Order: sequence, then C-alpha cells, then structure tokens
Amino acid sequence: FKNYGDFDKQMCEVAMSVSEIQQSTQDAINAIDNNDTDALKDASAQLNEYKQRISALEKEMNTDETTGAYNRKYLINHELDKNEQMKTDGALMRLSINNFAEINKEHGHESGDIVLKFVSKLLQKKLAAVGIDLIRYMGVQFIALSKEAVSKKTEKIFQDTVDLVLSKKFK
Repeated sequence: FKNYGDFDKQMCEVAMSVSEIQQSTQDAINAIDNNDTDALKDASAQLNEYKQRISALEKEMNTDETTGAYNRKYLINHELDKNEQMKTDGALMRLSINNFAEINKEHGHESGDIVLKFVSKLLQKKLAAVGIDLIRYMGVQFIALSKEAVSKKTEKIFQDTVDLVLSKKFK
C-alpha cells in the first residue's frame, strides 16, 4: 500500500486480519476434522476477539472524530436504503450552528472545536434520553434522528436543549 497515513495503517491491519481469519478458519476446520476440542476452544476465543475488533472498527468508522456523534457514513450505511430514503418512519431534524465561521475567524479553530464538542455532547446527552440519535452531517450541520414519531414531550426536550445551547456564553 502507498502511504496514506491512518488509512494506510488501517488497510494493513485489515489485510493482516483477513490473513489471520483465514488461518484461524483453517485451524478450526482441522480441529473439527480431528475432534480436537482444545483447538476448537482456541478458535472460538479467536473468533470472539475478531468480533470485538470488528465492532471497535465499525464504531470508529461511524463516529465523528471531533464530536463523538455519529457521522455521515453512519447515516448512509445504517439509516438510508439504496434509494437514499429513510429505512424507518420517524423524524429528522436538521441543526446548524449559525455564525460558526465567525467563531473560527475571531477565536481560532481550536476554539471552534471546543464549541462543536460542547454543543454535540449536550445534544447527545439530552436527545439520547428520548431515543434520538445525533449525526454530524458535515461541518457545523447536525441531524437529530428519531426512528419513531416524535411526541410533544420529545419536541419540548429537543427545543429546551436547543434553547440551553443558545443560552450558553462562550469565552
């Protein structure tokens, strides 16, 4: 592989993992053929380790690095069908941080990241309590996604959360 930073590292890890899985599969087949229960236990333990590694990689792939919210890949891969329609009924609310470019310009990108993290964490905490996922769609645009019809109570929690964010003063 050519050197593409983290992507290069991840692709090498994937290639090695595929090779390990192939060897582990062959070991399991041999253990079955030979009625080797110890080898089968080892293969089972290895399979569980692979499942954990895959789960961690999926989480990393579907999570925005800056905010910890789901990312656009999550939306596309988990919530949209092949026609780019929502897979389930529910509600989708689009959020954007107004005047964010001014924050970055006046206070620097590190300050902008702090604002993004704060807003995201607050929204995630409040919205997750009522079953709403937060997705960082791009830049300062977020999507709050409910897989069920939104009740008046949920709408109020959502609005209260937005009002709480708006009431914060950043220094």
